Amino acid sequence: MEMNFREAGADTKVFVVNDTSHEIFAESVVRCAEEIEKAHIIVVPGGFSFSDEPDGSGKFIATFLKHPTIREAVEKFLAKDHLMLGICNGFQGLIKSGLLPYGKIQETAVDDPTLFFNDVYHHVARLTKTGIHSSRSPWLQELSRDEEYTLPVSHSEGKFVADEARLAYLIENDLIATTYTDNPNGSVRNIEGIVSLNGNILGKMAHNERSRDSLFTNVDGNRRQDIFMSGVRYFTNGGKK
Repeated sequence: MEMNFREAGADTKVFVVNDTSHEIFAESVVRCAEEIEKAHIIVVPGGFSFSDEPDGSGKFIATFLKHPTIREAVEKFLAKDHLMLGICNGFQGLIKSGLLPYGKIQETAVDDPTLFFNDVYHHVARLTKTGIHSSRSPWLQELSRDEEYTLPVSHSEGKFVADEARLAYLIENDLIATTYTDNPNGSVRNIEGIVSLNGNILGKMAHNERSRDSLFTNVDGNRRQDIFMSGVRYFTNGGKK
């Protein structure tokens, strides 16, 4: 992920939360809040924990985001119209924290959108075809709605689930960002990614960072859905949507 942003022209900082003791974790919280204050983009990457147990890393990410110090730092960050991105378990963490689709950290309700076990009830790792459903987000402004993108997925809980009321909310507010052409997990309405109400927060399941021109060269189609360039250009263009 860091490499993708560097190639897009961004200066990057990787921050690892250390929880080996209460004291060290408390120090990590303070340092993370300081880094957030200096940043323009927050990226929550994918990654498994404890063999990708139910809810995966998402519940740990959400818990960290809800820490009062981090919550305050993120709220100040978003008030500046800055950007957030979550991929795979990072997407799950943004949903479980309330940042998606609502744009703020809050307790979630049982009928809020979530990510559930794939229809096949086992891990899916493959290439899948996706498309841009809405271009209202800075993360998607450089991409074509007429293009089909072939991207890798790797998850056990990637099925996007929402009831009819929440689906109506997403549709009415144009929050469905990306969709599958060949749905690999059974997501409702083929939803692969969604954005927040103001469009500045994007969460998606497909791993854009794992696709390069030198990879999957035997596979036809466009494998460069460059959300990273779009995010960086949002700031080089003066923060204009």
